[in-house]
Amino acid sequence: MTKESAKKEIEKLIKEYELHRDEYKLKGYDEHQFCIRILNRFFDALGWDVENKLVKSEFYCDSIFQFKLKGEKTTKFPDYAFGFPAKTYPKFFVEAKTP
Repeated sequence: MTKESAKKEIEKLIKEYELHRDEYKLKGYDEHQFCIRILNRFFDALGWDVENKLVKSEFYCDSIFQFKLKGEKTTKFPDYAFGFPAKTYPKFFVEAKTP
């Protein structure tokens, strides 16, 4: 995706968000659904293959949705992990929330 097409896709997402803003703010609106409808497409526009459209092995994906982060005493579950590859060398995490 070119920089210009990424910009157009993000502008389209902003318009879609504004159109459905009241729906997204309803009590009980599902965070997972918001990830699918908006956030996955946002990250895709930025060049991250969140949905694994290239059908890579999990060990070679640059992003993972619903990541499992094991610590010494606790396990956390950030919504997204990004890195090269994300499974073994995550560089940053994103925790999604409903609007």
